[in-house]
Amino acid sequence: MRASDVVTKPAWSCFAHDTLQRAAQIMWEGGCGMLPVVDAARRVVGVVTDRDVCMAAYTRGLRLCQMNVGSAMTTAVHVVRERDPLESVEATMRCGHVRRVPVVDDGRTLSGVVSIDDIARAHRRASATADGLADQIVVNTMAEICQRGPMRVSCPEARVVSDLMTRTVHHCRTRDSLHRVAGSMWDLDCGALPVVDEAGRTVAMVTDRDACMAAYTRGDALHDIPVTVAASQAAHSVRPDTDLGVAEAVMKMHRVRRLPVLDIGGNLVGMLSIADIVRNARRPIEPGDALGFEKVAATLESVYRPDDARLMGALGG
Repeated sequence: MRASDVVTKPAWSCFAHDTLQRAAQIMWEGGCGMLPVVDAARRVVGVVTDRDVCMAAYTRGLRLCQMNVGSAMTTAVHVVRERDPLESVEATMRCGHVRRVPVVDDGRTLSGVVSIDDIARAHRRASATADGLADQIVVNTMAEICQRGPMRVSCPEARVVSDLMTRTVHHCRTRDSLHRVAGSMWDLDCGALPVVDEAGRTVAMVTDRDACMAAYTRGDALHDIPVTVAASQAAHSVRPDTDLGVAEAVMKMHRVRRLPVLDIGGNLVGMLSIADIVRNARRPIEPGDALGFEKVAATLESVYRPDDARLMGALGG
């Protein structure tokens, strides 16, 4: 298969001279988190993500309508061509540590976007080989995309959440502004934080995308927006002794990539991410193994499935 077989068309896009308010609007209406940035001839000149928008709002302290896409976009773009085989697309994703890449024709004109979930669905439609090789390839690609810095030690016998969770967890408070929250995400190089109330209870989660969309819908600078405006109203959580299969089911059902881990008293003791699961995927050690490549690939496909709005067409660009 080639990129042209799995690409999502048409692609939502924007121009470098558009405001970040406009870019966030397109992401909101398209249910997507990355936009190719194109010139007048629809040649790809950059990409901008919801995190880029959030961090621009934090570092510059301005409203989104006061900044343009060109000031926040990445110009070192990883792109693939329509004729490229999927193996080449996956290699590009691994090299760039990106889940989505623009697809261009021979003239570098934007054709669409391909994501890791597009590839996962394609492998499943093509009827993966009996030994699960296709699922293994997708999961291994995602593991390399997620890997930044030294490789974490894997847990080959992992069965419950406490075997894989991150135990040092930073959080924000319900009284914090989104400017403070985005600053913590910047400093920690993370994309989500649990929100803790004055009693120390985890009451919500907030992501860099939440901050981006709050800045768009409110039209204010981040320091004027309380975190409670943007945070999810329900923090889907698990306990340390929760079976990993149950944790994956929660991620799939609610399409979330991170789960706060709470003890029996409701105290925050860790965080489990889809990256933790992907990095520990394995050949099944028993029937229904939650970390088996097939199970993990199915979880990836569900968690990263695009919103229906993304399939409706393109605005701008």
